[in-house]
Amino acid sequence: MLYKIDQHIYPIELYIHIGEDIHETLNQFINDGDRLMTDDNWDQSDAKVYRGIIHKELNVYSLIVAFEEVPNGKLIVHELIHLVQRLYEHIGQTNFGDENNAYLMEYLFSEVEKAIKQYNEILV
Repeated sequence: MLYKIDQHIYPIELYIHIGEDIHETLNQFINDGDRLMTDDNWDQSDAKVYRGIIHKELNVYSLIVAFEEVPNGKLIVHELIHLVQRLYEHIGQTNFGDENNAYLMEYLFSEVEKAIKQYNEILV
């Protein structure tokens, strides 16, 4: 399941993927020719951040934080730190300061919670 994070601040699309069907999700994106993180080691990891991809329909650079199954809080925080690092890298920012980072992580965590709720509703 692919969940789009509703944000209008950054020039990038952010997504959350939950489930084993990562190949189906990645088919919606194309490699930007430079920094694609492939899913070759999906079997070796239960979560990761995909970067260097462009949404085929929207033609917008995107990041996906992907979880093979419903994640626990520790895994969510771990992967969101990577997501924020890739986001900052994309916009050329090295640090927004502690308070900005805290609010961004809080917001992204709440978006993962929404994605989990949507995922669980699909399973019912």
